Amino acid sequence: MTSSNPDLIPQERGGWRRWLWVIWAGLTSAIVVASYVLFLSEISIPAQRTFAGTLRPSHSQFDLNVPANIPLKAILVSAGDVVTPGQTLALLDADTIKSQLSKMNSDLLLNTTLRKCLLNKTSLENTDTVIKGLDPETRLRFRVTIRGCQLTHQSNALRLKKILDVRDSFQTHNQLSQKRFALALEKAKSAGQRAAIAIQVTANRNQAASRLKKLELEISELATNQEKQILVQSRKLEQEAEQLYLRRDILSEFIVHPRLFSPKQGHVLRTRQMPPNGEYPVETALITLQSKHRKNFVSHFDLQQHIAHKFRIGDTVMLSVIGLRLNPAKLPGKITQITPLSGGTSLKGMTRITVQLEDQYEDQLKHGKQGIIIEDASTISTVTFSLGKQNLWQSLQRMSQNMFSGNV
Repeated sequence: MTSSNPDLIPQERGGWRRWLWVIWAGLTSAIVVASYVLFLSEISIPAQRTFAGTLRPSHSQFDLNVPANIPLKAILVSAGDVVTPGQTLALLDADTIKSQLSKMNSDLLLNTTLRKCLLNKTSLENTDTVIKGLDPETRLRFRVTIRGCQLTHQSNALRLKKILDVRDSFQTHNQLSQKRFALALEKAKSAGQRAAIAIQVTANRNQAASRLKKLELEISELATNQEKQILVQSRKLEQEAEQLYLRRDILSEFIVHPRLFSPKQGHVLRTRQMPPNGEYPVETALITLQSKHRKNFVSHFDLQQHIAHKFRIGDTVMLSVIGLRLNPAKLPGKITQITPLSGGTSLKGMTRITVQLEDQYEDQLKHGKQGIIIEDASTISTVTFSLGKQNLWQSLQRMSQNMFSGNV
């Protein structure tokens, strides 16, 4: 065997030596890569992110609102006027407020009366004493309210009585049928006749029992539905009463002081034109004031929620403003608010970060040392946020993931 295959042994020896070199090269490469990864994992680098935002003065403006349907008499100031704390800015129509308050009390009385009547129809027994103290218009409305409640109870009772009459009539008819069957059973002469009558009696009894069960169920359902309707109507009246009480409290407050006054010192930025009837259908900002107090600046920038979780209130960031030559070029500020946004699809999954500039650096913006003054306008700003020291290897992994996923 050996002499006929002289090259077999040398080929086997060359083969395993070649695979030994491949294994050695792979192990060496693995050791080098592992050492490189270990080296990168030990290195920490400072990480920063930059976001575009908007810089504007903080809310030194405030609105003086007039509640819905509160009658105005006159606006006493105009844009540019300087106002002091406690100064009257607008007058309310006290006479109209008194009239509204009187009607509000009447509405509450009618609301309470109707609720009591719906829940307990016997509560209408002593209504004459209540009517005596009312004006003619309210007295008429009171009678209409009571009559409406009485008709509701009468209608419910009539519908229930109809089904009860059907049940009673069926029970009477069934009793007569049973008597006829009993008489026929007595007159039967043969066993076959008695058996046939007995079968008919049983079938009639079962049919009657089923019919009575359905009628009782209809009676129960009708009574329950009527009770539910009364409760729903009572609950609706209760909610209306809550709104009436709230409205009455507002009117009572303005009847004592029928005016709007300035809570702070400042100047009037703008006023809204009075409506023709003197009332706004919704709560409206009637006068906008600019406080005389020192002006601060804030920056807002919006970003995705999966990035926003890295931020914390109180974190320090660096702010730069496009178009301003600041010294230093970036001003420090602190995060004061983190607010998830809601609304249209463009805001879905977004969070708004608010940054307040530190006091000692705001003079550069307020006084315009570089020849550029920021008043009430907004301007573009960028915010650089330091993430602290990050692991280099993990940072490279995140960069690769973002690159393949398409995220910024």
